[in-house]
Order: sequence, then structure tokens, then C-alpha cells
Amino acid sequence: MRRRPPARSARERPEPSDGRPLATIGVIVVSALATLILSTGFVSILDVGLLGPPGNELWLPLSTLFANPGPGYLFVVMLAVGVFGIALERRFGLFAVLVVFLLTGLVGSFATIGIESYPAYGANSAALGLAFAWLLETRASVARGADREPDMIGFGVMVAVLALLPLAEPSASFVAGAGGAAAGAILGLLLASLRR
Repeated sequence: MRRRPPARSARERPEPSDGRPLATIGVIVVSALATLILSTGFVSILDVGLLGPPGNELWLPLSTLFANPGPGYLFVVMLAVGVFGIALERRFGLFAVLVVFLLTGLVGSFATIGIESYPAYGANSAALGLAFAWLLETRASVARGADREPDMIGFGVMVAVLALLPLAEPSASFVAGAGGAAAGAILGLLLASLRR
């Protein structure tokens, strides 16, 4: 007769390795809810999107990451967030995913503000940041012999779609995407150094 594993206490929090990507799911749920609220007109894109210099509205560089301009855009960006966020969260835990998502998104926002390339709303910068953080960390892991070669065709297709999203959706920004990707690459190298 097999013994059952002991029941988890209600106070125990899941470990990053137990298969539940809580931070990634949280980002996707918050983004979907924000997109739904924007579609109702209850909150205007003028209040949360980076459509021009933020002035005294200091929350805009952050809130713009959750102001996805429609369900198609939301699907594409959150698919990438899901794929790369889950991969990073399984290795480094939920805090790492939140930091990478928010920092790369903010770098994209501030790059847009610095170059004055508006509008820029939605999370393509953060999605590209997660993608490049995953790539650089994985490549370093492969070089150490601790991981196998990643699927570069899948990565390339997903990154190309995200990078070219501004052609289909004018509210997405090439500048924000480039800033997020560069920040993600740097964070990926930092994460790789943690696993040595």
C-alpha cells in the first residue's frame, strides 16, 4: 500500500520549482483585466497610456505597460510573456519575472520619453525584455553545459512578431521595444551570473 504525501499546510507558499508560475499568470491576468476595463470606456487611454510627455502624471511609464490596445495585441504580447515568463520563473522564481517584466517595460517607456517617440502603450517592450533575458541566460547555461540548445526558430519567430508589432498597431513603439530588448539582454546576463 502506497503512502500519500503529507498535505500541504495552508501557510506554505509554493516553491518556484513546483510548476505554478504565479508571477507570469498574475501579469497576464492584470493585463487582460486592464484591457477589458479600457474597452468599456470606464478608464480612458489618455489616463494610462504614454501618448506624449508624462508631465506630472508620473504613473504613465508604468501604467502604459498594462494599456494593451485590443484583444489581438494582448494575445500576441501575453503569449510571449507566458512562454518566456514561465521559463524564467521556473528557474529563478516569481520575483525575477516581476523584476524583468517591470524593469524592461520601464526602460522601454523611458527610451520613448527620451527620444520623444509617441505613442507607446502596451507591453511589447516588457515581452521583448523577457524574451531576451531568457535567451541570454539560456545561452550562458548552454555554454556551461548545464542546458541544451534552445529552439532558435521559435524564438526568432516570436521576437520578429513582437518587434514588428508597431507596423500593425501604431500605438506600439519600435523605440520602446528596442529599449526593452536591450534591458532584457543585460538582465539575462545578470541572471546567468547568479547560476554559476
